[in-house]
Amino acid sequence: MLGICRWYDCRRRVSPDLGKWVERGYGQALVSDMVRMLRCNRVDTDCGLMFDPEPPAVTLRLSQLTWKANVRLRFSCAAVACKATRFATAEAVMDQLRRQGHRNADFRVEELASLMKGACRTCKGTAWSVDVMWANTNTMGWRSGGRPWPT
Repeated sequence: MLGICRWYDCRRRVSPDLGKWVERGYGQALVSDMVRMLRCNRVDTDCGLMFDPEPPAVTLRLSQLTWKANVRLRFSCAAVACKATRFATAEAVMDQLRRQGHRNADFRVEELASLMKGACRTCKGTAWSVDVMWANTNTMGWRSGGRPWPT
């Protein structure tokens, strides 16, 4: 549970540990009482602290990234000392998944790291992380046909 102050110049974020609140005897307390205890102590205005039960999950699917020339997926080795990375387009990743036997290759980007088969060429690790890289198309290098990442 994450509380965010919605006042225009406040950046306060609180994430209370509800288990500890119950241990300390606040289990029967109302949410409005909890908000009153955690709010900003602003003199000029009231606090805008609001709690969302769960932050919204923003998920990108591979189909949303297809046919975008300025988007690449970066597969990085998750080992601490290893810096090995690979870049691929969403179309290439979907084709590879279809060749591996997945009928519906439209996976969420978060799921791609667990679908990686094979070890890292550098450190032989098997843990991967996936990031979506967006190139800035307003740069002179992009307009002149330069490549911001390896192919």
